[in-house]
Amino acid sequence: MDQVLSWAGIIIPSFVTIVGLIVSYYQNKKTIADEIMKSKRILMVEKGMSVFEQVILLLDTNKMQSFEQEDFNNILNQLYVHGSKNAITLFADFQQYNYQDQEIKDKMSKYQPFAYLCLLLVQLKLDVSGEVIKPTEILRIRITDYETNSELKHELPNLINQLVDKYHLNDGFRC
Repeated sequence: MDQVLSWAGIIIPSFVTIVGLIVSYYQNKKTIADEIMKSKRILMVEKGMSVFEQVILLLDTNKMQSFEQEDFNNILNQLYVHGSKNAITLFADFQQYNYQDQEIKDKMSKYQPFAYLCLLLVQLKLDVSGEVIKPTEILRIRITDYETNSELKHELPNLINQLVDKYHLNDGFRC
């Protein structure tokens, strides 16, 4: 009996210590991951706002024409350094759309670039602030005839929803 109590005196504290170490490990792992994400967001806010502003300029069709390849490369480089996987993928596919021949583009929707850019903007907003906004809010701000243009108002949300599904983006981006 004394031997069982002495073993219990050794095993129980050892077991509690091991459980405590495991719990501490997972708590510290989560805390470190949260701190890394926080640091990334701070860096994105500091460095990434210029990317956000440049992407907003792309939505203005008059200014889009004046963008040079170097401007697009600059956005992609900044996104590559500071952006999330989804932001990089959206911009890369937007660029692939731009590289296509006009004949292929004519078969696609003329609103495709707007869908990519709106999703890129809301993804950047999510990356920086953690807030989810609808892409249609950006459209309503940037496109003056959004409410009166029935083709645009119908087709663009469908394109956005297709891209949300294709890239498995946040469901809050659905129109």
